[in-house]
Amino acid sequence: MVIFSGIQPTGQITLGNYIGALRNWRPDPGSFYCVVDLHSLSQPWDPAELRQQSRSTAALLLALG
Repeated sequence: MVIFSGIQPTGQITLGNYIGALRNWRPDPGSFYCVVDLHSLSQPWDPAELRQQSRSTAALLLALG
């Protein structure tokens, strides 16, 4: 089974993110997890701020393991 899941780059990982998605993410072969920065473009964003928040979210995900 292939699993693809992503998280928006809000800049902060919340308890809701953890309960809703992150605790279900498992390092299985065929699983793909990502930061979906283009998904957040449904609202006006400053490009530099979006880049910073995407990197910050990715760093937090790496820190979580």
